Amino acid sequence: MVKANRQKLLDSELDHLEFWANWRKAGRSIGITPSPKRVDEFSQYMENAIANFEAESLFIAFEKADMEGWTRYVQAHPPSPEALAVLMLVAVGEANKARSRKSANKGHAKDGASISKRKEIQEIWASGKSKSRAHCAEKHSESIGMSVETGKKALRNTPDPDPWPAKPYKQKT
Repeated sequence: MVKANRQKLLDSELDHLEFWANWRKAGRSIGITPSPKRVDEFSQYMENAIANFEAESLFIAFEKADMEGWTRYVQAHPPSPEALAVLMLVAVGEANKARSRKSANKGHAKDGASISKRKEIQEIWASGKSKSRAHCAEKHSESIGMSVETGKKALRNTPDPDPWPAKPYKQKT
């Protein structure tokens, strides 16, 4: 069995897959089942694609509906076991991502860790005592405990200080 993953489908693929999903559903309702001996590459691909289509439909319904609406949708459109398997893979993957992101942020946010150092150098830059971001990083990053390169990265896309007394003004000649 090929492992199916939920994929974002293109609009051009949706109509084609919806046709095959409806055809398969209609065939099963009148008693036509695919032969287990005849599992060629295309039919395996279509089974995975249909499961992805059904999982995508369930996911969209879940995002847009409240619990009662979701219950009505699932009762009206019972999902196939393949679609539920794809949805479970997605749910486990999302839960693992959220858990690892939370633990990484927890470690980075401790006192003296990277997030607090980043905020500290950004506050020094916001004071307006440096001529440029690079000058600020070179002058203050080592005292904070970060490399100059990391200090420069921390100051990228930060707003200019207001007021900025250390800004060098060009003389008009």
